[in-house]
Amino acid sequence: MTQKSSTNLLFQDVYTFPEPVEKHIWNLMKEYTKKVDHKTFWLHAPVGISPIGKQEPYLDDNISVVTFDIDDNLKPDIVGDIFNLHIDNNLQNYLQETGIEAFDGAISDPIWIEQKNCKCRHCGEITAYRNPKGLQYHKRRYISYEIRDVLKPNGLMIMNCLWNPWVIGFKKEKKIGTQADYRRTPGLTKKTTIEVIYQSFSSFRNVSLVWRLEKKTLEHLQID
Repeated sequence: MTQKSSTNLLFQDVYTFPEPVEKHIWNLMKEYTKKVDHKTFWLHAPVGISPIGKQEPYLDDNISVVTFDIDDNLKPDIVGDIFNLHIDNNLQNYLQETGIEAFDGAISDPIWIEQKNCKCRHCGEITAYRNPKGLQYHKRRYISYEIRDVLKPNGLMIMNCLWNPWVIGFKKEKKIGTQADYRRTPGLTKKTTIEVIYQSFSSFRNVSLVWRLEKKTLEHLQID
């Protein structure tokens, strides 16, 4: 007779990248900063409890990270809603006060479980956060639109997600080294830059897919 396990399982919010992903993203930020050859300003939205840009070993005099999150208990630089990012009053006030016109780059590990009621500017729909079904499919790319609109031309978006975050306004790039199977990854095409950095060995088979997308310049838009 099989005995029932007495183990009580509790799922907790993590709000940060796995360490291998964290290190890889930080290296991408340093590479981009070296390429543009000036101090870069990055938006981290939502930041959760990630130490990137705020704690060792993720500190660099040439990289400034502005943190953004809807949860003021996490003490981000800016409290606001990522679905209304580029028109967020707190963000606009911060940019005016600091003299930042737009960000050189942005990093994001999008929310998977919605948390509070908020009206989306794209569809007018009220989002009921803490939805057990997770983030709705049609809202996933809204985050890409919002980040795109606060980046400079040629600005870099680094996103960790399982879906393809490409939207109009970003360049389409060729794929680089990946372990991903195209047939098993929805929305993945051979023109998208994707890297498999970390895979959990748990039965849930969690995987971190890191996407890199650059915002188009006016010249790119005219060519397209």
